[in-house]
Amino acid sequence: MVILRVNTDIRFRRQFLVAPSKIRCPPGWLEASLLGKHFLYAHPELPVTIRSEGSLGIALVGFALDPQAPERTDDEIASSLLASVRNGMDARTVAENLGGRWVLFVVDEQGLTVFNDACGL
Repeated sequence: MVILRVNTDIRFRRQFLVAPSKIRCPPGWLEASLLGKHFLYAHPELPVTIRSEGSLGIALVGFALDPQAPERTDDEIASSLLASVRNGMDARTVAENLGGRWVLFVVDEQGLTVFNDACGL
């Protein structure tokens, strides 16, 4: 007789949630504040990179690929995105050449802006 065990943790595998206030999330999930204005919750298998400076913050959820510099890590890409946006560039323009499967959250004085990879995956 073979008994199969179903791991219920895979039910929400690689998913995330952004909320305007704190919520109770499943155990083991990442809980992060986006400048105290929004709250990000992510499954432990989902890569999340958060950078902030002053009143500007970004969260890269998933993985990004820079075709001009494929060796760059998510940390390097997120830091570069933050620096570009801080210097007045439009986040959409900065992120439009990135490959991968990602969602980018940009938080500033105006609120929250969300961009996704070209295929919306």
